[in-house]
Order: sequence, then structure tokens, then C-alpha cells
Amino acid sequence: MKRIAGWTCLTLFIIVAAGCWVVIGFLNELGDELCGNTIIAEVLSPDKQTKAVVFQRNCGATTGFSTQVSLLPPETSLANEGGNVFVLDRGDNGDLDVEISWIDSTQLKIIYDHRARTFNQRGRYNGVSIIYQTR
Repeated sequence: MKRIAGWTCLTLFIIVAAGCWVVIGFLNELGDELCGNTIIAEVLSPDKQTKAVVFQRNCGATTGFSTQVSLLPPETSLANEGGNVFVLDRGDNGDLDVEISWIDSTQLKIIYDHRARTFNQRGRYNGVSIIYQTR
């Protein structure tokens, strides 16, 4: 190995790689801290065993706002993370309004603007079927 002022290239590589690993880990942890959720609506299922939460998520100027839906146990608070069922954003011209309603305790209906971009659109989550309708 070639020596550079008392250091080998391998030693320098290990130091740089470890530094990059630490910085990437820090940025991943910081990512959720830069985001914030604002609850728009919470609707309990008819059997009161699940709640559907519609919220707006904002992760700073570079990402813009998105509207998201999560299904949670009724006593659980919304964590600072993305929706576990549905995620959409405005795209070029879509509306971010989302309407939710329970058909029964195992079926949730989500209505949204057909022009919005969808990123996560699960058909089932924890025993609940999700039906999507555009307007």
C-alpha cells in the first residue's frame, strides 16, 4: 500500500467511509424530525376498534405538502411518519381534499380528486378493506 504522510490509502478509505456512514445515519434520523403532520379528520369505525386519520404532511420546502391517510387503533396518537394506507399530492392540478367514511367496521371508503398523484394506495390494511373513489 502506498503511504501518504504516515497514512495508508486503506486507512483513509476506512475513515472516509465511516464518516459517510455516520452522516447518512444522522440525516435519516433527522428526516422525520423535519416533517410535521397536521390532522384534518379522525373517524372511528362503527365498532370503535379502528380510527381512520386524514392528515397533511409537510417535510419542508423541497417536498411540498401531501395528504395522507392512516388506520390506527382508537387510543393511538398519530406518529410523525407517513400514512400507512394512502398518500397523494397535488401533482400539477389535483385537489388535496380527501373524504373518508366507514361503510361498516371492515370497509373504509376514500374519495379523492382524480387529478391528484397517488403514491401509496393499499387495498387492505389490518383486516380493513379500502375502497377508493375519484371525483
